[in-house]
Amino acid sequence: MSSFLIVLFAALAFLSYAVPHVAAAGVVYVNPSTLPVQQTDTNVTFSISFSGMDHFKSFDVYVKVDPNVLLPISIDTSGSFLQTLITPIANCVNGAGIGCTSSDGPGIAHAALVSAWPPPIDSPWAGNLFSVTFKVKSDPGTFIHPFNDTIIDSATSSPVVHTTVPGLYGKPGQFEFSSAPSLTIPLTGTNQSLVTVTSLNGFSGVVNLTATVPSLASYFLNVSVQPAQVRVDPTASATFSLVLFSATSRGAYPGSFTVNIIGTSGPAYNATSIIVVIPEVFLLYKVLYPSQGVQGETVSLQNTFQNAGELPIRIVGVTFASGFGTFTLFSAHTAGPTICGQGYTGTIDVINGQSSRSLSLTIPQTAAPGNYTFTVTVSWQYQQTEVIYNNPVTLWCDTQPLILQRSMIVVENSEPNPAPNPSPNPTPNPLGQIRAGANAISSLMAQVLRNWPIALSAYLGIVVSVVLLIIRKRPPKLCA
Repeated sequence: MSSFLIVLFAALAFLSYAVPHVAAAGVVYVNPSTLPVQQTDTNVTFSISFSGMDHFKSFDVYVKVDPNVLLPISIDTSGSFLQTLITPIANCVNGAGIGCTSSDGPGIAHAALVSAWPPPIDSPWAGNLFSVTFKVKSDPGTFIHPFNDTIIDSATSSPVVHTTVPGLYGKPGQFEFSSAPSLTIPLTGTNQSLVTVTSLNGFSGVVNLTATVPSLASYFLNVSVQPAQVRVDPTASATFSLVLFSATSRGAYPGSFTVNIIGTSGPAYNATSIIVVIPEVFLLYKVLYPSQGVQGETVSLQNTFQNAGELPIRIVGVTFASGFGTFTLFSAHTAGPTICGQGYTGTIDVINGQSSRSLSLTIPQTAAPGNYTFTVTVSWQYQQTEVIYNNPVTLWCDTQPLILQRSMIVVENSEPNPAPNPSPNPTPNPLGQIRAGANAISSLMAQVLRNWPIALSAYLGIVVSVVLLIIRKRPPKLCA
């Protein structure tokens, strides 16, 4: 049987399955990657290197450090991978030299070379671009951060797609990310994940945030960070939202995709990634319920099921369990509502891809007043086709039940006890009957005036019940 990515979604909770990280093709990095604090006024040298890169004919790379910690003093391209017919384009240190731009300045080393050779070859290569020598100024440390690094492919004359990894000198003030390892979204729809930014080594400042989808998925996966800047200090972390939107109209398909998040603040830099999963089977579930019920009262739960995946799904049962009892609200198995998936053709969805059911239960008269946590369990299946002996066979496959926990307050039934039965054969008294009738009318009017909000709510409740009854009696259209 084929394996499927199956996701249950309810409110903000979801179940997902992890997938392996997909690495980028090439990388620009600093060598050595880390270096302890050295004695003041000594020199240290770092190489800007690359690996897994298609053959290229030129590079243009800036390197940023904290000039109060390390001060760039020279650039050396003698060990560069490009050696034949080279032309220096930039050799700029602290904003002085050749090829300087508006991105240059204190603490920045900028080198660029172009070569008329070698010919276009698409094999991956590794080596050095150039090296930078720094003078040690003070503690505690700094990032050695390559940025605006552009490498041009020999065959296509287009920029080579790659990732960039900074080096670390000493223990600089920095920040780190923490988030859920994965995020699940439907084929067409949106979801978001919260990411926290925390200060390390006394870092304080504004962190600029970007997010990218480094694959063909960028055609149908839109990603943004909200807000794009956060302020962090040693006593206060910050939180932002990673928001993604997918659309079948743009070619979305089930799978797993990597979203990269990058944060920068001066020379400080950090990055993380989140796996985005688009499953084939995706059930969205929402339940509306009263926050309060009365002993002996019948309450309704409005259940809405939506198929946001490719394959058809079928709801087979709904149960409600709490401290005052367990109730089977719905149990139909093969007669349950079937909702067609977005990729399923030749059929009609149930209410635009949704199925809505109003399910009721009666709170026992003996239920003790109080706040009850209840659990709604939804049993459901998905449909797939297997080829057995060259014959396609349609199968309904069970899934892990969807479980949702909420709470409801049960209050005491405060309705007055009924009046005692009148004595048999009472003596007629017309005047007494008239007075009793007048008193009854007066009492009735007083009750109406006191309880008109309850009466109006009851009336509206009847109207809503009628509407829900009409919805329930509408037969769901099933997948062919």
